[in-house]
Amino acid sequence: MTLPTKLKAEPLIDAIFECRLATRENIPLSGIFPGILFSSIKDEEKSLERLPQYDIPEFIRKNEPNMKYLPLIRVKLSDYHVLIGDNSISISCILPYKGWGSFKEKIKSILSILIENDLIESIERFSIKYIDLIEADSIEEQVDLVDISLSIGDEKLENQPYQIRMDIIKNGLINIIQVISNATYEDSNNKKNGVIIDIDSIKIINKNTIKQLKDNLENDLEEIHQTSKSIFFSCLKKETINKKLGAEYD
Repeated sequence: MTLPTKLKAEPLIDAIFECRLATRENIPLSGIFPGILFSSIKDEEKSLERLPQYDIPEFIRKNEPNMKYLPLIRVKLSDYHVLIGDNSISISCILPYKGWGSFKEKIKSILSILIENDLIESIERFSIKYIDLIEADSIEEQVDLVDISLSIGDEKLENQPYQIRMDIIKNGLINIIQVISNATYEDSNNKKNGVIIDIDSIKIINKNTIKQLKDNLENDLEEIHQTSKSIFFSCLKKETINKKLGAEYD
């Protein structure tokens, strides 16, 4: 399948990179990295915010598996938010999306600061989550946008609201795909209704050294992005890609 290089009707509503890691000597990253980040990034305006979960006592967060990777601090930059937990770093895009090239360079620069300050003991996984909303008013039209065939017993999906999750392995990555109809997204400018395509692509990292991590970072990021992109377009009908989204090809 030939993938588009640009869409005239941009459906993206969120893009998030997450890195789950262990720090040297189990130092809580949220207590030290915000200051390092502020001193390292000199060419952007920055602001810091403690998230509500910051107030959960540390001993509870450490002993509750579901809280281990919670972001505790948000650092707002010009085009991105950096979310810092005790064992995680996430980078989310401030819309409008600046494109994969810009996103990738920001990910690399933040991880480089971590590596250069000798904070990482090991990395467990990388993931990139893209959430797109393709606008359509009626449920029937929303069903018709997606390349899907579904029936339960005698009932065939035609004009019913639906929500589907599928986990697939592709290119050695775990890809969690969710398709949700009758969804609404609202920001300060407008309100959109349509079908959500949510793809979370996860790479388990088995690099033994930080040098191996650095040497493979570019390829790892490209692999995750390209896999996520190919899955997204494979979820859609050709008419959706070319007519609804206005695909352009090199």
